[in-house]
Amino acid sequence: MRGPQPRLCERRWDDGPRLPTLFARFSTGLVAHGQPLVVPKGSDFFDYGFELVAVIGKAGRRISEADALDHVAGYTIFNDGSVRDYQLRTPQWTIGKNFNSTGAPAGVYGAAA
Repeated sequence: MRGPQPRLCERRWDDGPRLPTLFARFSTGLVAHGQPLVVPKGSDFFDYGFELVAVIGKAGRRISEADALDHVAGYTIFNDGSVRDYQLRTPQWTIGKNFNSTGAPAGVYGAAA
């Protein structure tokens, strides 16, 4: 890992992003509960952080902000690892999120919404 870097989660937008940033995380990029994240060989900028996960319990489209929480079944945590030296080469985040064993599955405990 490199020296101190500004974390992507600390970046600020004046008015917030207009649309959410979406990316896929494939099963090969996950490790089991209690297992360590793996820093890929050749990466000098592996970053990690805990994420709050909203567990979606009801499908929907074009959901109003007022009705959005009706679709959340509960919450849990996720230990997210990112290979930033690859991720930052493109505006798409998927490449930096899918190296083998760089993300832990959602927490084994959760809280109902």
